Amino acid sequence: MSVKEFAEKVRKAAQEILGEEYYLEVQQHLKVNETPFISVNVHNKSSNISPVIYMESFHREYEEGRCFGDIMSEFMRVYWDSVPAGEFDMDFIKDFELVKERLTVHLINFEKNKKLLEDAYFERFLDLAAVYYIDVESGKMGSGCIMVRKEFLEGWNVTGKELMKAVIENDARKKDMQTISMASFFKEIYKEKFCDDSLESLIDGELYVPPIWIMTNAKKVYGAKAMIMKEHLSDFAKTNNSNFFIIPSSVHEIIAVPDDMIGASNEIRRERCDELKQMIAMVNKNELSPEEFLSDNLYYYDRDLGEVAIV
Repeated sequence: MSVKEFAEKVRKAAQEILGEEYYLEVQQHLKVNETPFISVNVHNKSSNISPVIYMESFHREYEEGRCFGDIMSEFMRVYWDSVPAGEFDMDFIKDFELVKERLTVHLINFEKNKKLLEDAYFERFLDLAAVYYIDVESGKMGSGCIMVRKEFLEGWNVTGKELMKAVIENDARKKDMQTISMASFFKEIYKEKFCDDSLESLIDGELYVPPIWIMTNAKKVYGAKAMIMKEHLSDFAKTNNSNFFIIPSSVHEIIAVPDDMIGASNEIRRERCDELKQMIAMVNKNELSPEEFLSDNLYYYDRDLGEVAIV
């Protein structure tokens, strides 16, 4: 059974449970890197909020043998947890003064997201695109985001520079951007999967390379935006008294490798840069999920120029 067929099965079952006051539909979405996702959208005729529940994880559980009744119980739990207490007022989007403190930016691959970018306001950055979003939090609904479209800027009467200024101010106020050691990063990511002793031995034995640093944000979601945060890059270069290479680990983080780790002679540098490029391509192909891909390129930050370039 395909994901779409499974979603239709879920839709019919949920429609019976919820009754005539609700309208449910199966929809396909293109997310980052034009990765297709299937959802069941639940419309309550008396509400302006329609939760979108993605089907991929439910379908995977069904294929692995979980009974459909259990899956429907979980689906309904997710739905009821997503329903807000009242109406959600979207009018705030019309007022830039109300929006600007919610603005953030996601860095994604340009070539792989041309369809998504058709309606978005974005700025090119090398082979990437910086896309602006409005963070939305609404109590019981939790958090989400709304992509800034081209027409939004016309309504707000603002420029791209003003958007980026707002993002930088928001990150500074929230102290959102982080540079953490590889060890600290893996401790946070895997702390629930390992006991302390096994985690320490894994980091010390295989994963911890002291001079390598992870740049991301507090939520570790779309933290690769660090690559366009000039002050953050400059501070790291000053602290390490070095230019540095940037490995695009995923849309969620980048890896900073100080210049002196690569070698002094041109021949050694070329060889190691080629090795890094091969590693990036291999990891992207074999380890990352499609929607997490950022780039196959290796980048370099020059502290004198204050710029990032493709190696």
